[in-house]
Amino acid sequence: VRYADENVRTKEAKKK
Repeated sequence: VRYADENVRTKEAKKK
């Protein structure tokens, strides 16, 4: 699940 992990990181980064 590399895509999901990257998606979560991107979402967190955008939220920050």
